[in-house]
Amino acid sequence: MLTQDILKALRNDSLDVAILVTPLNESEVEEIPLFYEELFLYLNKNQVNKIQNPISPEILKGERIWLLSEGHCFRNQMMNLCKIGKNNSLPGFDFESGSLETLRKIVDTEGGMTVLPELGTDQISESQLRQIGHGKHYREISLVYTRNFAKKKLIKVLEEELKKSVPSSMHSAENGEIVEWK
Repeated sequence: MLTQDILKALRNDSLDVAILVTPLNESEVEEIPLFYEELFLYLNKNQVNKIQNPISPEILKGERIWLLSEGHCFRNQMMNLCKIGKNNSLPGFDFESGSLETLRKIVDTEGGMTVLPELGTDQISESQLRQIGHGKHYREISLVYTRNFAKKKLIKVLEEELKKSVPSSMHSAENGEIVEWK
């Protein structure tokens, strides 16, 4: 589901709780940050020696960057991180995907680059990953529910279990910046 559909389902009580990229800045929704996932630029292996680490966002404006489809919050984060304006066209690209795995495979076969979250880089060679700009950039992942949800103890248990499932190094965004998605 897209973020807007999840928020609608939370508001009309079709969903009790969700895991979303935040901050949402929605007054009727509670957010409990679970972890902070670093964002990386993923390169085709033929570009590894041509692009330094870290890469300046300004350099990316002329590059071929594969994006998620319109409506995905991570697409907006990718554009914000790479400093691509919403009205800017991307040179040579009219294909988008709804899957990060598909984007990664397109980069591998067709060239170009994309942005991947840390948990999506598990089996990728570090030589194909670059930091964008100086410092670390994160996306915040939170447990989200409406203010009128009564089962607070269940949410607390769910929060604790979810936090156990990621490395403790991901529990804070120290020395980094959270990339907005709106």
